[in-house]
Amino acid sequence: MNFKLDLKNIFYLMRFFESDDRNAVAIVFERINRAGTELNKFDLLSAWSWSEEFNLKEKFESLDLELESYGYANLSSDKDLQLKICSAIINGETTPAAILHLSGNEVRGRFKEVISGIKGAIDFLRNELLVYSFEILPYPALLIPLATYFATTKTDGEKYTDRQREKITQWFWISVFSKRYSSDVNNRQRKDILDLLAIKK
Repeated sequence: MNFKLDLKNIFYLMRFFESDDRNAVAIVFERINRAGTELNKFDLLSAWSWSEEFNLKEKFESLDLELESYGYANLSSDKDLQLKICSAIINGETTPAAILHLSGNEVRGRFKEVISGIKGAIDFLRNELLVYSFEILPYPALLIPLATYFATTKTDGEKYTDRQREKITQWFWISVFSKRYSSDVNNRQRKDILDLLAIKK
């Protein structure tokens, strides 16, 4: 039988299994859906965070429409980047293990911070660094620590001083010209997240 992958089906079946072991649930769905759509980490996180009022995929698609006029619409096509931004803001790191340990409640509860982080990072890239589109961003992964810095619950976003702007700009260009994210990305992102949060404080 070919069971069609659907977020509502995943959500209700997870409730049926009443299991907190998300890895076990993922295995079940991989077997059920072997003849259909392949399940990936984004599908799983969408399922874990799904509710009648919250659909992760739709939230990012809605953000994509907002970012289109800013030159960053293609962010929505990079699911791995979206997952890592969520994980960086919630867990402080971007490893596959950290992503798989995200809880649905955390994603729903802190998604406004994720959105504010992405928008703040893009504003900084455009206004301070003149990176006007996603296509000319040397390493898309640079968005991750930046989004962590700008993640906030403040309605008017996260402000920065001249000194903070100077330090973030220095970090960005050093990272670009040293090709910092060409290897050992997870460990370097973890350090950069900590460094940028230290600048924020």
